[in-house]
This record gives sequence, C-alpha cells and structure tokens, in this order.
Amino acid sequence: MEEYRKIKAHFDNDDWYFKTTDDLRYDFIDGKSGPYEFLLGALSGCFFSTVEDFIPEGVTYESADVTVKGRKRSTVPTTLEETIIEIEAKGVSDKKAFEEAITKATECCSIFQTIKCVSSMSVKIGYKD
Repeated sequence: MEEYRKIKAHFDNDDWYFKTTDDLRYDFIDGKSGPYEFLLGALSGCFFSTVEDFIPEGVTYESADVTVKGRKRSTVPTTLEETIIEIEAKGVSDKKAFEEAITKATECCSIFQTIKCVSSMSVKIGYKD
C-alpha cells in the first residue's frame, strides 16, 4: 500500500503557507496564489505526467504549455463548476499518438478524476509549428 502524501500548513496573522516533506514552502498570497491556484497547478502536473505515461516510444515533442482554468460555483459549497485544460504543444512528431495519450490521461489521471466528481472537464489541444 502506498504511503500517505503529506504537507504541513501554518496559518497566523502574517503568514499562510504549507511545506512539503522536503521542506519546500508554498505561500498562500491573497488574490495571487490561493488554494485554487495550487489545485489547478496540481492538476496540470498530474495530468501532463499521466500524458507522458501514454506517449508511445519514439513519439517526441519539443515543448508543451498547459493552461488550466477553473470557474467556481456561486452557491455553497463553491466547488469547481467548470475546468478547462488547454495544451499548446510544439514540435510534436505524431499528433494522432499525442492526442491519444491525452485522451488516455483524461481517463487515468487521478487528480483529473477527483475534480471530475464535481466539475465538468474539457481538454483543448493546439499546436505551435
């Protein structure tokens, strides 16, 4: 069985932050990097890591920029209502295989599947060639 993942958070009148087990600190900055920015950032990393798992050997890409947008509900609980992942890839050697890897990631990415329980999810793919 996999061990628990863990962070430790601290909140006082001056500082709101959490630290990872490697002592990396991530600050909550009002209006700039709050809980939802961290959640959307976590989704981007988990999602693209899962895409990487499904890219066939020999298929290459130069870079991929991932933008994640989330819109919260106005009613309590204010969970995400809509989440959009936009991927802009450059130098993809096999676009069909790349897109198939993205489709598989929507089925297997754990954070995508968790957020999908409360939010509509969509993925848009564009290419810079």
